[in-house]
Amino acid sequence: MANWNPENHGGAHAGGSHAIPPEKGPSLLDRLPFGRGKAADPYASEMPQGFENEGIRYLDARPLDRPLTVPHSVRRGMAAIMVAAAVVGSVGLFWYFDAVVSAPSREAALVEENIARNVPLDLPQLSTLMPLGDQEVLAALQASGDTLFQLVPIGEQAEGGFEVVKLPEGVTVADAAASYATGIDNISAVTATRLLNGAWRLTVARSGGTDMYVGYADFKSHEPQAAITQAMAAEGIDPASAADAGTDELGNTYSTGSLTVDDHIYNWRISVVPLSTMYRLRGIPDSIQYVGVRFTTA
Repeated sequence: MANWNPENHGGAHAGGSHAIPPEKGPSLLDRLPFGRGKAADPYASEMPQGFENEGIRYLDARPLDRPLTVPHSVRRGMAAIMVAAAVVGSVGLFWYFDAVVSAPSREAALVEENIARNVPLDLPQLSTLMPLGDQEVLAALQASGDTLFQLVPIGEQAEGGFEVVKLPEGVTVADAAASYATGIDNISAVTATRLLNGAWRLTVARSGGTDMYVGYADFKSHEPQAAITQAMAAEGIDPASAADAGTDELGNTYSTGSLTVDDHIYNWRISVVPLSTMYRLRGIPDSIQYVGVRFTTA
């Protein structure tokens, strides 16, 4: 079949078998803003701001072509934030380092400082208090001028008796009340050594006779037998009056005996354990002894 040629055929043949093809117009690609003959980059600066074509809306893409530069005011703000973050981080690191590394060594130094304090103990002589009533005992203790803190006031127990603590210099009644309310087992080694060095605790019981017990921490003797010897001297006990000595089933190093004062016969017992055994305190040297002296009516 012969090809159709517009030069040989001036127009459409009414009854012919050949149809005239439609006139070729621009393609869809040519009609797009970035089609043939246009810039290859759809985000180029020549791109129109946007238009609609045959129901399709092409938005303005020029903002995407802007340089990614941070405004000067924003950069200053970011720099200030980074400086503040660095400062906060440095402070946090300092506190962490101080708490983890420096605090234990600083606490140990304070414990040693409290142990080395030369605080007078001024133990009461139980043999002179045994014949007295509760009010007379308390008055005799107050006459010494020491600061006293009553754990169990007179009159609270039906059979009589009371409990009082002599406070060392520099410790207030409020400080002692807070520590005893918390429990000696639950306070720090620093607080415990400050509270106990130069303090004693007297308990008076009247059930079935008179029972007086004074307990205290001995910061200077360093071993049980030396602490017993020191307690005998403070209480005016003649070492020759000792009838028995040794270590009991609880681990207490003890000495017992009896003595006569103004025709009154009293039994006495002195027992010693490490302070760290008496109270569950960490950071307390084992050389500190807890001494208990008890007088009872024979």
